[in-house]
Amino acid sequence: MNFQAHGAGQFKPGTRLRHYKGGLYVVVGSCLIETTLKPGIPYQSQQGDMQHVTWMRPISDF
Repeated sequence: MNFQAHGAGQFKPGTRLRHYKGGLYVVVGSCLIETTLKPGIPYQSQQGDMQHVTWMRPISDF
């Protein structure tokens, strides 16, 4: 089954994002937040010692 969170089209996997504080991140995919069923964006840092960690934020945070 393929899944694409509503509103995630602008955040396709591989999209690079720069945080307002300067951090560089890459989008991993799209997801649903289990407790709210709202769409989310999983992403990974492209610098520092946390590159192996996948983070997630609701699309509304972007």
